[in-house]
Amino acid sequence: MKKLLLTTFGIAALLTSASAQTVIYSETFNSAPLAWTLNTPSGANDPDANTWINTNAESAVVPPGCGQANTGNKTLHVNCQGSFCLGTGATYDGGGVCSTLSVCVVTNKRCTMNSTISTIGYYNLNVSCDWIGVGQAGFDYATLQYSIDGGTTWVDLHQFANGATCGGQGQWANYSMPLPFVCYNRNNLKLAFNWTNNDDGVATDPSFATHDLKVTGTASSVGMVGMNGEILPRFIPNAANGSVLIEGSDVVKVNAVCDITGRILSFNMNGSEISLGSVIKSGSYFINYEFKGAQYSKMLVVVE
Repeated sequence: MKKLLLTTFGIAALLTSASAQTVIYSETFNSAPLAWTLNTPSGANDPDANTWINTNAESAVVPPGCGQANTGNKTLHVNCQGSFCLGTGATYDGGGVCSTLSVCVVTNKRCTMNSTISTIGYYNLNVSCDWIGVGQAGFDYATLQYSIDGGTTWVDLHQFANGATCGGQGQWANYSMPLPFVCYNRNNLKLAFNWTNNDDGVATDPSFATHDLKVTGTASSVGMVGMNGEILPRFIPNAANGSVLIEGSDVVKVNAVCDITGRILSFNMNGSEISLGSVIKSGSYFINYEFKGAQYSKMLVVVE
């Protein structure tokens, strides 16, 4: 029989909030030594695979500026290597001559932050960065990834490709997106950038470069008291039928139930009971719900 266990944290996330965002983590890629690990294999890599480097050959520019070189403002970017590497900065080799000249460039490499981020005590989590890149969508691209287990497993968050160009160069842009609820109340969140390219000979520079990576959130008290001092509802597990009973002083609207990867699960509401049925397996799950004008996340742990 499975047992349903419920953690005792609740994270308030106001649907519309004017509260100031706090910078929880920031990286400009200008520090020395860089507190990131570069070029960890994330798949197959050929002898002349492209490589991550941290220089100002592709310099950071405030969006929406055009790409520049050697201004002194470093970025993390993808560059080529080997005899067919004909440029600096965010320039990559798209291959196409592996079978004829034995210059093979298939690349799958990840750059990972060395430290971890604690999101405990924050809601409205958001990640942002400045970036530049074109590549080839679906074939040659960078991906922003996150890990909630300190870097053991990685989940794709966003793919960067087909960015704008200007003046014969790439054009810098800002990317910003809310972090999934599975990133809340974590003390071992990590971020990474992964680059992948094939060897089809189709390539458009710039490859990818990034600067000014940030994670922000709104500080909050974490516990059983809501943002306005109200007592939060209780979630009472029923191990006999795989459901969770909601007990509270007001209406609770359940918006979503997701697993540890952020995958949305189906569920049914029977009055104040969440029915998860037979689909739930051992692991961690999150219940996203609304209560008195605020949004909360509750972690559910299922064990055998």
